[in-house]
Amino acid sequence: MEVSNKSALARELRVSRSSLYYRPKKPDKDEALRREIERVMLKNPGYGSPRIALALKINEKRAARVMRKFGLRPAKRAKTPDNPGDRERESLKYPCILSVLSPIAPDVVWASDSTFICYKGAFVYLCAVIDVFTGEVLGFSISRTHDANFVLLAIRRAIERTGITPQWFHSDQGSEYASSKVQSFLESHGTFRGTDEGGGKIIWNQPISGRTILCGQSYSHCKSFF
Repeated sequence: MEVSNKSALARELRVSRSSLYYRPKKPDKDEALRREIERVMLKNPGYGSPRIALALKINEKRAARVMRKFGLRPAKRAKTPDNPGDRERESLKYPCILSVLSPIAPDVVWASDSTFICYKGAFVYLCAVIDVFTGEVLGFSISRTHDANFVLLAIRRAIERTGITPQWFHSDQGSEYASSKVQSFLESHGTFRGTDEGGGKIIWNQPISGRTILCGQSYSHCKSFF
């Protein structure tokens, strides 16, 4: 029997008229891909479509289209925190002791540096003090403020832990290390000061593998540290 239109055909087949139209399979495929993308982003929240495409071995344009469709966006990385105290400040006049001295025993030279971690849109700061000879972390502090007290706490903890003060204390030329609080505290313990040379040239800051002091969540962003 010939049927002249879809309405009649639907009545003849006892189905709805809409079921006679072609249904593309792309929505189902997009939904399946969305779940795969979300699994990748759960482990790597900073991944955009290029890295998602590499991880899933798919076309980058397809990954970008599905991410736009479902509103999937990588986590934004925060900007580097600004320290007004470091602007247009004269360099410290202390020697770069590590350019002429290589300690052959513990507690000759301690060194310190700080880093930041962006966690949920806010900066959290970490300062550590190490023994240059052993590479051991002697003390550290964590704070939401980046100032002299934050550095001083790490130094105090290192002294309390070891019961010793070093002959030399080396750092960069950051304003927190140049503060009168830190300078006078070290001088009162008979410790000499050493700093890196100006212009960002770092002498002692070599990688120390396998020494994780603080592990942030997957959404955190860390500056290079030690």
